[in-house]
Amino acid sequence: AATVGIAIAWGNTALAVGSGVLLLVNLLSINLAALLVLWYMGYRPEKWFRMEQTKKTFVKRVGVLLISILILSAFLGTVTFSSYQTATSEQSIENDIQSILDEPVYSEFVLLEVQFEYSENLLAQRPSKVTILIGAPQGEAPPDLGDRLNTRIDQIAGRNVAVQVRYLTVQEPR
Repeated sequence: AATVGIAIAWGNTALAVGSGVLLLVNLLSINLAALLVLWYMGYRPEKWFRMEQTKKTFVKRVGVLLISILILSAFLGTVTFSSYQTATSEQSIENDIQSILDEPVYSEFVLLEVQFEYSENLLAQRPSKVTILIGAPQGEAPPDLGDRLNTRIDQIAGRNVAVQVRYLTVQEPR
């Protein structure tokens, strides 16, 4: 519940919805467990004529809770898989940037940071902008590095992504 509140305060819709669904799954699971335990422990009507109606109500409630939990869990599974794909994509992009900078032509350059910005899509988080901070020696950056990085990131993402390459002059300690 706290995560839902923080996500709302930050304006992060995907996090708020995902956390809210997880909260609902937890509440429904607690209700289902309580219902089953109480039934198992013998908390039922004592009069025979109410027993049949109670069984029907019990089965109906268990069914509704199970179906609700399954539907919400499927949504959570989708969100989790989407998060996995996002993390894999980010790691792939960072590894590729590093492999380009490991080439002898760019041996003086160091990858300092990679930032990702995403389009507002609840389930499929795809990078819309990648900002790369590269440590460079005094002087000009190679003109083709930005174009190469842009091309590779577009290939990995499978679509056109805005790529911004920033250079920070770094000096060797004496």
